[in-house]
Amino acid sequence: IPILDNTPYIDQVTDLDGTDYALEIRYNQREERYYLSIGDTNGTLYAKGAALVCNYPLFNAVVDSRMPKGTLMVIYSGTDDSDPKLGEIGFGKRCELVYLSEGETLT
Repeated sequence: IPILDNTPYIDQVTDLDGTDYALEIRYNQREERYYLSIGDTNGTLYAKGAALVCNYPLFNAVVDSRMPKGTLMVIYSGTDDSDPKLGEIGFGKRCELVYLSEGETLT
C-alpha cells in the first residue's frame, strides 16, 4: 500500500480487492507510534486505532462484513524489527504497510 505522505496525519483512499477504503494514519509523537483507522469513502469508520506494529495482522479481531477480507500488516526490511517511527513507513522506507488478499501469504 503506498503511503502518499510522510507527515504525522495521512488520509488516503486505497483500493483493496476492488473496493475503495479510506485509510487514516495518525502518528502519536508521545508514544512514537502510528495508528491506523479504516472506513468507507463517505466517512463511516469500520475500525479505529490499530497500532502499526511489525509482523502482526492488523484488525484481525474485528468482525465486520464491511472490512477487507484480506490482512493488513506492517513488514520491515533489514534486521530492525521495531515498529515504524515518523517517516519510516512507505515504499523504499524501512517499513511498509501491506495488504495480503484472502488466502495470500508472505513469502
